[in-house]
Amino acid sequence: MASVIPALPLMTRELRVDYATVQFVVTAYLLGLGLFQPIQGLLADRFGRRPVLLGGYSLFLLASLLAGAASQLWTLVAARFLQAMGISVATVVTRAIVRDSFEPGPAASALSFITAVMGLAPVVAPIVGGFAAETLGWRGIFFDPCRRYHDAAARHGLETQRNPTDRHRIDDTDGTRTFGGRAPAR
Repeated sequence: MASVIPALPLMTRELRVDYATVQFVVTAYLLGLGLFQPIQGLLADRFGRRPVLLGGYSLFLLASLLAGAASQLWTLVAARFLQAMGISVATVVTRAIVRDSFEPGPAASALSFITAVMGLAPVVAPIVGGFAAETLGWRGIFFDPCRRYHDAAARHGLETQRNPTDRHRIDDTDGTRTFGGRAPAR
């Protein structure tokens, strides 16, 4: 969310709106994130971690493409809301995976690390967003995650072809949940 803030002045110029109006881009994201975190948790409990996680990330990436291609402010605002709906899965489901996968001691360590990263992200994101906006333009902030996902998926696909027993997976197919090859704590 914070990576977009340095690009707001660029958006105001290109979309020909005032600064107060362009801030709906941030508001829509915060609204979507707040509304859909509980829903993502319910969906993950009902349908499993993997499909909800993949669905949320897919929605985020599709909404990123829409945001990058937006030629009107309200299209961008709607895309930001959809981005937040999708990425809200990361906050909820990653914690659930840790809880499902580890005993209480190691889970506390993993959750502490996740919390530290999430606490650091709002500090680093405006710097990265400002750099991205300067080098790629404001649209690049939205297209870049799609490019990075494509690159990572291609690398993972190549690695999976070399090692079909990939141990870094989430598997709900047989009713158990595993992460990184570890059995869930019961």
